[in-house]
Amino acid sequence: MKRIAFLVAALFADQSEATDLITIYREAQVQDATYAGAKAQYIGAQEKLPQARALLLPNVAFGA
Repeated sequence: MKRIAFLVAALFADQSEATDLITIYREAQVQDATYAGAKAQYIGAQEKLPQARALLLPNVAFGA
């Protein structure tokens, strides 16, 4: 009897808590501080090239 009750409970628990692996992975990305820090560092590194190019462009200033 205990075995049948356990199987029924496991069957219903699986359906109510159904999540796929992609959802779990995305939630982990949002909450992981190491991942967020690495992503911010990557975005910052991507901005270095446009900033370096901006220094080579001519500057125009207007005064009144």
